[in-house]
Amino acid sequence: MTFTFETLPIEGKEILRQGILERFHRDISTVSCAFSTRNYVFIFGEGCFPAIIRVGAETPQRSVQDVLSEIMWMDDLKNDVHNICQPIPSLENRMVERITSGESLYLVTMFRKANGAIFPDTQWDADYFYNAGALLGKIHRTSSEEYQRGFRYKRRHWDENYGCDFSSFEENFSSEAQQDAQAVLQRIQSIPRDPRWYGMIHGDFQNGNIFSDWGELWAFDFDDCGYGYFMYDIVCLLHIFAHSRGYIATHPNRTSHDLAYAEDGILTQIRAGYTSEYLLPEEQWELLPDFFRLRVAQIVSLHLRLKLYSKDIQFALTEPMLAYLRCDKDPIDRIDEVRKVSGSRLTPEMYRVISQGFAG
Repeated sequence: MTFTFETLPIEGKEILRQGILERFHRDISTVSCAFSTRNYVFIFGEGCFPAIIRVGAETPQRSVQDVLSEIMWMDDLKNDVHNICQPIPSLENRMVERITSGESLYLVTMFRKANGAIFPDTQWDADYFYNAGALLGKIHRTSSEEYQRGFRYKRRHWDENYGCDFSSFEENFSSEAQQDAQAVLQRIQSIPRDPRWYGMIHGDFQNGNIFSDWGELWAFDFDDCGYGYFMYDIVCLLHIFAHSRGYIATHPNRTSHDLAYAEDGILTQIRAGYTSEYLLPEEQWELLPDFFRLRVAQIVSLHLRLKLYSKDIQFALTEPMLAYLRCDKDPIDRIDEVRKVSGSRLTPEMYRVISQGFAG
């Protein structure tokens, strides 16, 4: 979802503009703004110091301390992972500024803009998957070492977030759908929290949060970071790749199973790159199907909670995804059938609305 300053749906936005101008010497009225679930992101891509300014409402689940802990982790990561976009302090030398606009209080942070751009899905190849896996492996290696020193960061554990509330499933689908999602949640909750596979994770490590700069990948948007299982980040990467319409279109004669598991496949190359930087125990890789199911359940829950689209679009997108939650089949082997069902329900007008990125 993209806005100009004139169309920005923020009460008292001129006050917000003035506050950001005074604290960061950046004028948000001169650039475009992207909105993603809870943040407004203003992109200053030109000049000697390209940066982005992230604006998100302060809530009981998101305090100054939460954001400072995100920044602390990113600062620790940069010692081993140089291609992480670093925060930039305000003119008052604060990493987070609190600005009141209308009746809302916003937390404002500036970050260095990532080098490069999102790599088009029509050009994805084995090297891209390998490099993305390697970058994630570097992040998890550092995370494992930090976690062994104790809980240094004031961030929540994965199951303390709103994404694990599946109460809306029964209301919108059936009690069986809610039970399936809840069963996945409980199975993953039973996994020990061992620093070999548990620590600070990105939380949304997928193509939209990775830029490619002549083959070198940069990670950004750590807003969802928290304590969780490393396999969840791996599945975030796999899930977005596996569902890419552009990537699938460039391989029309291959099944999703083949696109994932073949020698040049998505999962094969992600794992090869990841393993070059960090060795995750084999038993964790065997849990990948359940983490895939958890990611799907959380995406469906997010759609239902935020009401991103009209009911007919929302149902066409999410109801077929419930098939992933059943355990009679590897969820990767269901991708083709889920895509087919969704495609049969989505009209050209629905696709138009979805491609524009706003609720129809």
